[in-house]
Amino acid sequence: MHIEIPRYGTLEIKSVVLDDNGTLAKDGTLLKDAEPLLKALGEAYNVSDLACRHIMNALALLLKSKRLLATLRR
Repeated sequence: MHIEIPRYGTLEIKSVVLDDNGTLAKDGTLLKDAEPLLKALGEAYNVSDLACRHIMNALALLLKSKRLLATLRR
């Protein structure tokens, strides 16, 4: 997708990041109406989903690794 922005130039969108938690899914299950739309979107763009649980898991791993490094440095 190309978007012309005055006094800036052209913005080219190649990837889309979506939050599926409560938007595209309910109780962890993808809404049936969302599936064909996501497939069509995926044909044109790199699509990634991002949910709060992914962020929390990444933060937990980061905290564990920092604690491990601090322990090893002692």
